[in-house]
Amino acid sequence: MTGENHGKLSAELEELRERCAQLEAKARLHEQTAVQLREDQELNSLGILVSGLAHDFNNLLVGMLGNAELALAGLAEGTPEHFAVREVREAASRAAELVHQMLAYAGRASRVVKPVRLNALIEEMKPLVAAMISKKALVRYRLADDFPLLEGEVSQLRRVVMNLIINAAEALGEKEGFVRVETGVTELSRGKLLQTLLAEDLAAGPYAYLQVSDDGAGMDEETRNRIFDPFFTTKPAGRGLGLAAVQGVVRNHHAAIGLETAPGKGTSFTVYFPVVEVEEERQETGAVAFAEWRGSGTVLVVDDEPTVRSVISATVKKVGFKTLEAVDGEEGLETFRRHAEEICAVCLDLTMPRLDGQEVFREIHRLRPQTPVLLLSGYTEEEAAQRFGVSGLAGFVHKPFHPQELIEKLRRVLEPS
Repeated sequence: MTGENHGKLSAELEELRERCAQLEAKARLHEQTAVQLREDQELNSLGILVSGLAHDFNNLLVGMLGNAELALAGLAEGTPEHFAVREVREAASRAAELVHQMLAYAGRASRVVKPVRLNALIEEMKPLVAAMISKKALVRYRLADDFPLLEGEVSQLRRVVMNLIINAAEALGEKEGFVRVETGVTELSRGKLLQTLLAEDLAAGPYAYLQVSDDGAGMDEETRNRIFDPFFTTKPAGRGLGLAAVQGVVRNHHAAIGLETAPGKGTSFTVYFPVVEVEEERQETGAVAFAEWRGSGTVLVVDDEPTVRSVISATVKKVGFKTLEAVDGEEGLETFRRHAEEICAVCLDLTMPRLDGQEVFREIHRLRPQTPVLLLSGYTEEEAAQRFGVSGLAGFVHKPFHPQELIEKLRRVLEPS
């Protein structure tokens, strides 16, 4: 082979290597894209499933909470009966919060930035945490008494807490061990901040922290460097999104995250939130007890769940209203057409057979636009608006609700200040 031919062959081989490398890179990109699409589909399917279950479960909780509240109004305080019914109400309230946490974890809860008591949020999440991790993982909580208010999105902060605890529990493998959850306040220098992630623009000063640590096997340098990569996981059945999601939430809250780990020495994640002046939200005033406000007229109740209809009717009757009930949207419209002049307000479910709440509302609004309509749904207000496009409503009541909440919404609709 001549030198010229050899050089030509070498050039062709080099070009072939480059093309192979490009093809491999494209193949990896396509594979990553396919994985991401599958993950997005799985998460979307999970969200739809959780939303559907939450909707049905919230209808059941309306009956529990509503009937317990109505029963308490007729029982003398201090009696065994009052105590027992109050315990039922509190248990139903905790169940309602658990459903909300499930929605938040699936990314289906409403997102509102507001002052958050992180310690209280962690306390509320304890039952859900216990249900989602192995019984071999013993969670120990050490929450600071003087932990400041944070400004953030409750659903995102819940996701951080849950993902860090689940990750810590899974790091224990099949052995028993401890997961430690700690909150507190510390002073961070600029040098200390530079040892964390996402702290490039953060200033030295006081920081409120959330730390989750475990007694697991720890991580080597290679794993540590990739731990926040999307779709990277050390677990055979893992999806690799948890810590990437944590990093995204930390970035959204202008916070930083520290990682301490070594093989055989466990792992500790610490999220640092800058301490800023945050005023606690003022509770809305004007709420009135059953006996402090009286209404008049007829309220049309349209819901396919008998228990929900019963609770709504009993609640509004207690403050002076009459009621008409309809078991679905079609019957609701027929009833409204017959009694439009005497109906002062409508309590309307969103998802029903034959005609849904959207169709019923539009027809009521066409027939008599001045009639206020309250939409009651187990979906969040944002999700209801996105999925059903209902606008122009007088108000929204999220299921499950306390009877007093419904009365207050009715009062505001019928007697606007």
